[in-house]
Amino acid sequence: MIMVHELPFNFVEYELFNVVMKEANPGFNKISRASIRQDCISSYEIEKKRVQKLLNTVKRVSITTDMLTSSQNIHYMVVTCHFVDSDSKLHKCILGFVDVPSPYSGVCIYDSLFKCLKEWNIETNVATLTLNNAKTNDVVARKLMENLNL
Repeated sequence: MIMVHELPFNFVEYELFNVVMKEANPGFNKISRASIRQDCISSYEIEKKRVQKLLNTVKRVSITTDMLTSSQNIHYMVVTCHFVDSDSKLHKCILGFVDVPSPYSGVCIYDSLFKCLKEWNIETNVATLTLNNAKTNDVVARKLMENLNL
């Protein structure tokens, strides 16, 4: 529930949440935000291994990116991978929300993207890359083509 609805970890410490849980299950024991955080990290690690195993079976992937700015004025890039598995099923998964240091340039974006691709061990499997029309992405595309032999 925490991850699906993007709730804060301290949600489990809200009084009403605990009242509802105790009513639904009298044997319910309170959960700390630290426990929920660890559960979310464990769930992420399990899912990451599942996706990595699936990515290891495909030869080509398509990557899309989107640059976003948080309410705290932090720049980051969402890296999404699209691929077709051996059963011809289309998959889409977010590989990461990658920090892009400010002021960001094409080189910074490229470095952040390439680091993400390497983390997932797919840097040599990129068939297509979709970026927006920002001028900085010309540098990103050029550097990727140079370094990935696209």
